[in-house]
Amino acid sequence: MLWNGRAAASSGSPVKILLIEDDPRVARFVLRGLKEEGFVVDHAADGDDGLHAAATGGYELVILDVLLPHRDGFEVLTRLRRSGSTTRVLMLTARDAVADRVKGLEAGADDYLVKPFAFAELLARVRALLRRPSVAEPALLTAGDLQIDTRRQFVSRGGRPRAHHQGVRRACLPGPPGRRGRHPHPPG
Repeated sequence: MLWNGRAAASSGSPVKILLIEDDPRVARFVLRGLKEEGFVVDHAADGDDGLHAAATGGYELVILDVLLPHRDGFEVLTRLRRSGSTTRVLMLTARDAVADRVKGLEAGADDYLVKPFAFAELLARVRALLRRPSVAEPALLTAGDLQIDTRRQFVSRGGRPRAHHQGVRRACLPGPPGRRGRHPHPPG
């Protein structure tokens, strides 16, 4: 990404961001600020339109409110992740309880910022998220006759199911940094 006054992807094209926000004042504030920084920003004012745009628009980042008409932000995020989307998502919401922040992050958000917020902090978080590589992990990993479906959290060997439970998730699916591929309780 280039940050010399203009936001551009490594391809040189402008970075596309989708803002899903129903409050017109917040939307105008965020849209104006991000556009001034060189981002291409589209806006959806409800969860249904936002989900459709996020699924079809080729965005590098979605900024997502929780309290939306028609479909809340948690449901939008859950549906995006279930569809296999790896688009970066920053939750921007007035829902400030720890349980809400945890729910958003565990549903697949990459970051969570509580309203009211300073635009400088939002911009710093947007830039930080965009610095992270956007590499999708394969949904199906295969080694010989062993297959691991990371989306369904399911393992099979020789075409026969072997496991579908938290033990598989902890042992071989993405988890907290430093834990991937390790047994959840190392021998000691």
